[in-house]
Amino acid sequence: MDTTTTHFSLMLFEHGFLDAFSEFQRSALAYESRHFTAAAGEYLARIGEPARTLYLIHSGRVAVECGMPGRGVVPVQTIGSGEVVDCSCLILPERWPFDCRALDTVEGLAIDVESLQQMCQRDPGFGCQLFRQLLAVTTNRLNATRLQLLEMYP
Repeated sequence: MDTTTTHFSLMLFEHGFLDAFSEFQRSALAYESRHFTAAAGEYLARIGEPARTLYLIHSGRVAVECGMPGRGVVPVQTIGSGEVVDCSCLILPERWPFDCRALDTVEGLAIDVESLQQMCQRDPGFGCQLFRQLLAVTTNRLNATRLQLLEMYP
């Protein structure tokens, strides 16, 4: 096994999002995943574009941004190591609701959404676990947003 393969395997088995999946399910995900690197300033996703990839961040930071009339681009959130860029790729109409831009060199796993959907159909247990994990991510982000709003409006 070469060092690239070893590094990829470590990313897959160390990412917190995948902790709840069985070793068999992680192996299936490994088959559908690819390693990616994005340079600082590079976009992983642009608002309105088809969302075809689930990004799991291993290192680096990604800014989630949206444009606001009269204010330009506004950062909404920063995603870092051990996190998922956005869960919108699994929700119809599968379009990115934000721009996602690397703030520094980002490395991680990219998983094809179509493959994930097929895995869910073949293995309902996997699908249930995937949506539990995505719901946890969404809930945590919603709670963080609520706290930000409370800080903005004391």
